[in-house]
Amino acid sequence: VFTAGIYGGASLKRDERNGLFLRLPFGKRELCRIASLAAPAGLAALSGLAAIGVAGIFVSWRRELLGMFLYVIGTAVYARILSRILPTSRGVSCLLPFFIIGSLIFCPVLIDVGQFVPQARAAGWIFLPWYYLKMF
Repeated sequence: VFTAGIYGGASLKRDERNGLFLRLPFGKRELCRIASLAAPAGLAALSGLAAIGVAGIFVSWRRELLGMFLYVIGTAVYARILSRILPTSRGVSCLLPFFIIGSLIFCPVLIDVGQFVPQARAAGWIFLPWYYLKMF
């Protein structure tokens, strides 16, 4: 979900550069930008929820749906901030390996590095998967 959200930020930046939103009425531009940005993360979230459901590891429907919804919103906001800071879609895309590797190392996805190196625990705070995993 996080990777798809960052990809959505890069895609939004590319669409803005190509002038995709210029012909839209002013009131609908931002709504279409948000939809374009959140679509990849939303689809990845649906896929993740389906995988969790098939695996039978749902905590509860309400909690999983709320947690995933908040995670998609957080990812979209995070990606929008990145797309506003970085000048090109290529710049946003180049951060994907950093976020993927950082999420795997500093978030308790596969292993919890914070158990072995306590200073590494704080590094997880800049990666959104850390917050999602702490919800459960």
